[in-house]
Amino acid sequence: MKRILGFALGLMLTQAQAVVPPAARWTLDAVDGGKVEEAGGMHHGQAHGALKTAPGVEGKSLFFDGAATLVTVPSAPELSIGEGPFTVAAWVNAYAPGGSQQMISAKNNYSVNQREWGLMLDRDAHFRFYVQAKGWKTAGSKTQPKPGVWHHVAVTFENGRARIYVNGKLEGDEPLGASVVATSAPFSLGGVHNGGNTMQQFLGALDEVAVWRAALSAEEIAALADKQPAPHKVPEIAKPVSLWSGDELPKSADIQTLPGVAFHIIKKQRPDTDGCRWTLGIGLVWHNGKLYASYGFNKGSENTPTEEAHVRVSGDGGRTWGAPVVMDHGEGNLGVSHGVFLSHKERLWAFMGAFYDKFQRTHTRAYTLNEATGAWEPKGVVVDAGFWPMQEPQKMADGNWVMAGARVDRGDGDQWALPAVAISRGEDFTKWDLVVIPAAPELGRVWGESTVLVEGKRLVNISRYGAKPLALVSFSEDFGRTWTSTRPSNLPMATSKPYAGVLSTGQRYLVCTTTADSGNGRSPLTIALSRPGETTFSHVFVIRRSVYPEGPGVSDPRADFSYPYAVEHEGKLYVGYTHKSHAANELAVIPLPALQEPEPVALWTGAPLPKTAEATVLANIAFRVIKPYEFQKDGYRFLHGVALVFHKGKLYASFGHNKGGENTDTEEARVRVSGDGGATWGPVSTIDPGDEPGVGVSHGVFLSHGGRLWAFHGAYTGTMNNVHTRAYVLNEADGTWEHKGTVAEGGFWPLQEPIRMADGNWIMSGISVGKGNPAAVAISRGEDFTHWDLVVIPEPAGMKMWGESTVFLDGRRVVNIARCDGKQPVALVAFSEDCGRTWSASRPSNLPMAASKPYAGTLSTGQRYLVCSTTADGGNRRHPLTIALTRPGETTFSQVFVIRHALFPEGPGESHARASLAYPYAIEHEGMLFVGYSNSGGGVGRVGENRELWNNNSAELAAIPVEALTVE
Repeated sequence: MKRILGFALGLMLTQAQAVVPPAARWTLDAVDGGKVEEAGGMHHGQAHGALKTAPGVEGKSLFFDGAATLVTVPSAPELSIGEGPFTVAAWVNAYAPGGSQQMISAKNNYSVNQREWGLMLDRDAHFRFYVQAKGWKTAGSKTQPKPGVWHHVAVTFENGRARIYVNGKLEGDEPLGASVVATSAPFSLGGVHNGGNTMQQFLGALDEVAVWRAALSAEEIAALADKQPAPHKVPEIAKPVSLWSGDELPKSADIQTLPGVAFHIIKKQRPDTDGCRWTLGIGLVWHNGKLYASYGFNKGSENTPTEEAHVRVSGDGGRTWGAPVVMDHGEGNLGVSHGVFLSHKERLWAFMGAFYDKFQRTHTRAYTLNEATGAWEPKGVVVDAGFWPMQEPQKMADGNWVMAGARVDRGDGDQWALPAVAISRGEDFTKWDLVVIPAAPELGRVWGESTVLVEGKRLVNISRYGAKPLALVSFSEDFGRTWTSTRPSNLPMATSKPYAGVLSTGQRYLVCTTTADSGNGRSPLTIALSRPGETTFSHVFVIRRSVYPEGPGVSDPRADFSYPYAVEHEGKLYVGYTHKSHAANELAVIPLPALQEPEPVALWTGAPLPKTAEATVLANIAFRVIKPYEFQKDGYRFLHGVALVFHKGKLYASFGHNKGGENTDTEEARVRVSGDGGATWGPVSTIDPGDEPGVGVSHGVFLSHGGRLWAFHGAYTGTMNNVHTRAYVLNEADGTWEHKGTVAEGGFWPLQEPIRMADGNWIMSGISVGKGNPAAVAISRGEDFTHWDLVVIPEPAGMKMWGESTVFLDGRRVVNIARCDGKQPVALVAFSEDCGRTWSASRPSNLPMAASKPYAGTLSTGQRYLVCSTTADGGNRRHPLTIALTRPGETTFSQVFVIRHALFPEGPGESHARASLAYPYAIEHEGMLFVGYSNSGGGVGRVGENRELWNNNSAELAAIPVEALTVE
């Protein structure tokens, strides 16, 4: 009945409001033999995974488990947007909003570069519509759905604009592009079927999904949403196990590639003279001064009876290899494949996975090497019942050995390859007890190839998931005899066999593919590391990327890195891996020092940095307001980036100002002048209004030199495109500013007053916007301030940054201090020994600093200073405003004072517990240090929405007696 009534509703919402019939509509009442019917009969869907029904908006809905379930519909022109018009709508009941991308409906197949559109619940828990129009363009909602509550979500696309409605109300309206190119990607619900793998899976229920070849009106959408369905009771969802405790896991492109790694070929890629069509599963061991490598080999297909276990031996650390030896070729319907080694008491053991027919009756067989003949002597089946070994046996404190792997049993449904361990009976390696690790029932498909870390009685098992690119984790507190159910961790990991261990440095490691954006792609090959003695990973390096033209080995964008194995020997970590894509086996040799986290650069050498509440507040500061936020009076919203200069007895203050949103092309460079040291200010005037079409001019810096007042300001086109620096000179006769043109390009935005260096040139610190947003400096050509040379400072390895920076001079040495990104509250430091021409890479220091523009300089006392927010517990909070100081002549900071807290009821200036005191600028004049800064006022009284509310600040000033800045 629901299907008939619902289809009629698609034809006519109300008597007064007729609407074109939907091109497709899925009521999602049921799954019948894997089929999900479409009401019009033309676009039936195929169910993937164990889809279940749940209470719906009307009748039933479909519940998607967030792991292995989705619905796919064959591609059809009416399901593509094209030039529009187009509408997609759905009732959505999300169980766990936020943290990951959960697709509601889409038409994408990323693996073959077929990208059209997607309606999803995004990582920030907002509904968002994506279209591919020369890159992804989006329109998002204001609403963040409540778990278990039904929300109606609809998107229209017409004349290049997308409008997103939630519960019948318009929440987003964005230009996304004139058209979306159609592909043959399938339409999907509850996730994306990406080259055979599921991704962006939705957790919750969906109902009444429909597509129209028309842009429904706001009234029509409101009528569709005019229901009050009963909420679902959401089961408690366990939090992910913490395997990763570092900063935000970086994306592949942002991860440092390990230096000094040597690569060697164990087995050439196909076509090779050996006729190999398939290989997998390197095992490595050092035994009596030789390196042994084993692998599975097949001239036929994977997991068929023609599989063989092969071994090669190297006498020179993997550079060259002897001829392959067949450990066991199997007989009849028996296949023997890859496995693991153990060198113990002068004997070399091998434990290999084996099976009958096509992957039936899986078990483990043992062999020992006859070193006189080089032959491998079989010791029979040592673990039965489906166990396949994946990691070298490790001795436990109870005298037994543990060997991690997977238990393969097709009788377990989706969970037919559970993680497992085999435990020896003391030193008897011919008899092992199998312990299967249970999986939480809600996990869906599990392919539990696993590895273990031994920590006394406690064992940590890390296994491949299968349904999602996440590491699964379980724990044993009794030497592996009993285990917690394996469940998801917070560490993304490709669905490939992982390999873990403990280095001689005390660091845990995990070799696989663990990046923020690889998904189920087995590239690049990475190693995640802990700090010595810690049990969670906090750093990741790339061992090798797919494209590697310098060789040796496979170099191909499609090259994968499968089934790694690692062993430490004489100061090096040997990592074997398979290019399953090319039937090749290779070796990486990593020097252990490359795996050590570098010590932070010492910027702070004082007593322990105080917490906010413990830091001394400077006395006798005079506070002034340069420009209050007064939108109702002047119509300006955005204000940021105060710059200060004394010129001919007057104090000038400039800032970026915008009646629209931050960093849009309506931005202006503006200025005020004070004749009494900041106590009072003249009217606001404009340095550059950005009159050129599409150009915005924003905040910058001053230089008073040779009787002239210069200003250098950041400028751009559109919204932060083509960033560059423009110069101006004050015409003191009429108070106008003469434009001297663009003086620095390459994305450079100046953030600190130019400083004269020992070589006679001037240096101006800032940021190069784009390509990682590194710190940068511009260097003058002597006294010519119309031509500056850009020098970009190398980025920190494996870290993101928004490199707004400042410098102080120490002879020919220049020290650059830069902001990190919004996730990591630490000052980054780089050094130049040649007046700024070349630089070390920016590196983390030991000084916490909020992610705000810093400002440094040298006082007349010989003390260096740094103004920002630097307290032990401040994190990325932009308050209090602090000044860190050195002793005279020193270059590391040892004292910190509070200039101002966020709450400042005595005034003048805005006072609020959440006030941001940001983007400082400082100059010394006649015994006073003048510090300008932005004050957000906690956002109170601000008017606007979205970008219009960014950095709606007042400009304020603190005048500090230099004598108050003495360091004890």
